[in-house]
Amino acid sequence: EPPTPPKIPEAPSSATRYRDGQSITENLQKNYGEWYLDDLGDQLAKTSGSKEQHAEAGTLLEMAHLAREGERWEDALASLSAHLQILRDLGEEPSNEALQLYAQAALQTGSISEALDSLGQVWDNLAPPDREEYAEVVLELTRTLVREEQDEQALPYLQALESHFQENEEAARLNMLYDLLEQVYERGGEHELLVDAYKRHLEVKRTLGDRPGQERLLDLLGAHYYQQGDRSASRQYYEDQLRLKSSQS
Repeated sequence: EPPTPPKIPEAPSSATRYRDGQSITENLQKNYGEWYLDDLGDQLAKTSGSKEQHAEAGTLLEMAHLAREGERWEDALASLSAHLQILRDLGEEPSNEALQLYAQAALQTGSISEALDSLGQVWDNLAPPDREEYAEVVLELTRTLVREEQDEQALPYLQALESHFQENEEAARLNMLYDLLEQVYERGGEHELLVDAYKRHLEVKRTLGDRPGQERLLDLLGAHYYQQGDRSASRQYYEDQLRLKSSQS
């Protein structure tokens, strides 16, 4: 069985009331969901012209919420795509509610890049302290992209997460993140960025007291500077590696 996808924070439920003062969910359960799509479709068909585009966008978002409740993720994604297109046509920014729901639907239908793009917009809309709720989900989705070698899509999110984890002094998650960044930089032939990542990763390994991890990075740095002809820097890293090994014996 495929691994369970990470859980995206829930978008707030629509508070819309419908027929006889009942909620949409109550009507949906009572009527087995057979009438509401036709009814909403009729509402949607009646909207026309730029003055009514907001009403159309709201109806589409409502339809997406209903599709989510029924776990009809492709329907939710289609409604949300239309909702977001209307907002783009109007030159307006989507709500975090719509973006969260879009990310959830995209993930459930296997569109990891689209889910990340949507979450990235939510991330940009939030103040740094409020981003923590999304950090773990973004990290897990980015890890999947790196595993699939979709490095170009993954890199901006890795860099955003690095800044977030550094600000919060989260050594354990920085450790995981640098493993991913190093793969991306190495595959892309970004040698200077790779060496800088090795150095930052080394400091994290020291913070965590990970001696084998320190030895590995010291060896990589020593080899890099040797190949670059910088014998002095290479010798320093190899000597640090030997001192670390001897301190364990």
